[in-house]
Amino acid sequence: GYTVRIEIYSYTSPRANAAYNEALSKRRSQSVYKYLSEFDKFGFEEYLKKGQLIFDMVDYGERSASTKISDQLEDESNSIYSIEASLERRVELNFQLLPKD
Repeated sequence: GYTVRIEIYSYTSPRANAAYNEALSKRRSQSVYKYLSEFDKFGFEEYLKKGQLIFDMVDYGERSASTKISDQLEDESNSIYSIEASLERRVELNFQLLPKD
């Protein structure tokens, strides 16, 4: 009887230009949404149709990336291989149980 909201937050490192990173962030969140909503193992289809399962996607792109990460394409050690850069390439899920109507 409850409604569950799944928020999908996606991030990128600043390695490419901002427009590319925004599009990449959207692709990441869409991929997670598609996997969760279409994969039969989870059985979410019934709840999606009833409106009891809501997905919200928040695409941060590079906006929240650390300023310590290089955005220079030729600086691979700091823009790709550093721990800080790798931690920015991620998707996070937040689950909220919404009150019954």
